[in-house]
Amino acid sequence: MNENKAFQKAILLLAQPFSLAAILVLLVNDHLLRQFWPSWLTGKLGDFAWLFFFPFALAALLAWVVPARLPRQVQVTELLAFGLTGSVFTLTKTLPAFHSALVQIASWAFGFPVGWRRDPSDLMALSALAAGWLLWQRTPVPQLKAATSRQKPAWLLLTAAVLLTVANAPAPESGIGCLRQVNDQVLTCSTFGCYASQDGGLSWIKSSEEVPEDCPYLSWYGDVPKEQVIQDPADPAIQYRYTPGESIERSTDGGVSWQVEHELRPVKQAERAYSIKTHESNAVVFNPPLDALADPASGNVLFAMGFSGVLVRQADGTYTSVAVGNFAPVKPAFGQMLFSVLSAEMILALIFGGLGIATISLPQKKHWLRITALILGWLAWAVTSIFLAPAIEEGGYAAALLNIGTLAAGVLALVLALEALIRKGAQAGKLALRLGLLLLLSAVLYFLPFVLWLVNVLPVYTLALGFGAVLGGGLLVANFKKVR
Repeated sequence: MNENKAFQKAILLLAQPFSLAAILVLLVNDHLLRQFWPSWLTGKLGDFAWLFFFPFALAALLAWVVPARLPRQVQVTELLAFGLTGSVFTLTKTLPAFHSALVQIASWAFGFPVGWRRDPSDLMALSALAAGWLLWQRTPVPQLKAATSRQKPAWLLLTAAVLLTVANAPAPESGIGCLRQVNDQVLTCSTFGCYASQDGGLSWIKSSEEVPEDCPYLSWYGDVPKEQVIQDPADPAIQYRYTPGESIERSTDGGVSWQVEHELRPVKQAERAYSIKTHESNAVVFNPPLDALADPASGNVLFAMGFSGVLVRQADGTYTSVAVGNFAPVKPAFGQMLFSVLSAEMILALIFGGLGIATISLPQKKHWLRITALILGWLAWAVTSIFLAPAIEEGGYAAALLNIGTLAAGVLALVLALEALIRKGAQAGKLALRLGLLLLLSAVLYFLPFVLWLVNVLPVYTLALGFGAVLGGGLLVANFKKVR
């Protein structure tokens, strides 16, 4: 049986300190720095890290395609891995047709929209690919015994490398965030496509135009929208000033004095959560408007309103909200918001009730196994509900941890609650009935503040969480002596 030397070399390089550092950089950059400190640097840093380690991961996979009996298997695998990585990256960043085709194929393969940006300046990151190739050249094929000892951790690294590549695929979606004048029509774009209008923004059709590279809020490193002023092309003395989340003002004397024409309001936390939960991509919700444009043909002024489409100021001074594709100014039904945003909180409320009745009904003789299970259950519930905050978490790895935590807390709560109900039922049927009612009522009281948050009565999620824990916990404590 021939040794798979290419695979042995690939996994050895994947476990090198430089590769480990590159994987760590990609993880931190794409899932922390890009979200909280977006900049030109974080936009490039991920490309450098990915191009360094990905050829090793690709080589490990290709090594099982290139026959091990081939005399130059290592060299063939190397050329394929580095050649494919470099050429696909270069073509994606430079050729519009290739970029569009690859994005469509990747979206179909991954099952969610991807938005790799076509930016020729990213080609500077090819220096990292050259560094990885140099490391490959200088690393000899390891002996079979040494390679075998590294295979188990290397398989984990290979899995992590693939997952990071896929997890890096979803592009941020901020809704309609860009307005441009193109020939005799107005163009508006979201991350994944553009729409055209020839009637001053009152109706829109899908356009084949590419998303302009200078759209500020359709990338990871767009700044938070700030106050902007635009000028009417027909009359320079007429200007419009908009402050995202506050108001749209108009001046007729060149900006000397201003009059509020249209009141805006900031996006509420619950509305932001709904947008994030109901969009397949990585939703980034800004306070609109994100952009504005005065259309000289119609005299209308258009404002890009993110997930609410476009707001059009017509020549007679009336403001009209207009849907653009799937981005529409329609308030979702309460039930739709409830199940989209608070489905995890519903489950956690029942878990809270189950753990609660198990806690207040502990027998005087406390078994270590019951105590351990109760502590682990509360710990899993706390991590899931408090630290992960399901309604406002934004996907990625947090979603996986959320599912694991909910499952663990749910299993423990179910077992402990059933044990408590059976044990108390053996003493008296009324006790079991009381415990069952307490479970349901404490769950309802815990969940109620989240509903108030959803309808914007409570402004902050953490406030709802605190109120829910106090109300539900208070009911359980008040009935402590009655279930002993």
